[in-house]
Amino acid sequence: MKRLVVLLAAVLAAGCSGPDPAESLSDAQNAFSRGEYPTAVIHLQNVLAADAQSVDARILLGRIALQYGNPAQARGYLESARDLGGSPEIIALLLAESHVMAGDGPSALEQLESLGQESSSAEYWLLRAAAHTQASEYDRRGWRWTVPKR
Repeated sequence: MKRLVVLLAAVLAAGCSGPDPAESLSDAQNAFSRGEYPTAVIHLQNVLAADAQSVDARILLGRIALQYGNPAQARGYLESARDLGGSPEIIALLLAESHVMAGDGPSALEQLESLGQESSSAEYWLLRAAAHTQASEYDRRGWRWTVPKR
């Protein structure tokens, strides 16, 4: 009888332990790549419930927020990922994207300049062009872009 109680307790404990964070993160990444953002968010919430320090989960939540057009929420996730030691290159590009989405070209340029050197990625240059466009004024007489003095 005692063995049955111990076996039953072990089975119940295994069933209540929740999903494996690595597996949930992988499931979230797969759902994100398929465009199933609500499913990805559920998996990422499971990851954060098991590991509140998960940088990858926070970065992916930031990407999902950008897909939903919510730059403020994206910045919150991305800044916390940066504070936890996330990749500065990836986070700076995503933060720049959030600033461009919010119409704040100068802040986007600051994020891009924080990378220290010019990147060769197309994403970097597209974001840089969009940020310069937002940070500039159009000179109708001269048909050229001018950057306002700070």
